[in-house]
Amino acid sequence: MWGHILREQIWKAMKFPCCWIFKQYLIKNEDRITCKGLCKQCNALITVVISWPVDKIAHCACNVMNLNTLFIHVADKKIKLSPAKRVEMSDELKNKSAITYRNQLANQLMNADDNEPPHMPTVGCLRQIKFEKKTKFIL
Repeated sequence: MWGHILREQIWKAMKFPCCWIFKQYLIKNEDRITCKGLCKQCNALITVVISWPVDKIAHCACNVMNLNTLFIHVADKKIKLSPAKRVEMSDELKNKSAITYRNQLANQLMNADDNEPPHMPTVGCLRQIKFEKKTKFIL
């Protein structure tokens, strides 16, 4: 449930085109979360440590290994949306077209020269979400 949040924050901080996949973890310590991920295209490894010191402000440290900067990521390979993200997007798509919503999302996430983020859904995916939302109300 938290993987999409982590991917979005890593994208904002580093702008890597990697499609990070995280294993499911149980949080054992209340003062620190450690998770490891893998890019499903270039096989780069990432370790993320989030800690809460005494001041109660979360600190995040990322360590990326085996990143090949010459590797060209395929923009068609996307991350599957989490159920929570699908519900959030379906509510926002209620009164908008899929293309309009995707353009607004792209303006929020990207600068003019950035690659497309791997966690940004395709127009087809957004249309499917909108269709599913409409059919649930009809039935």
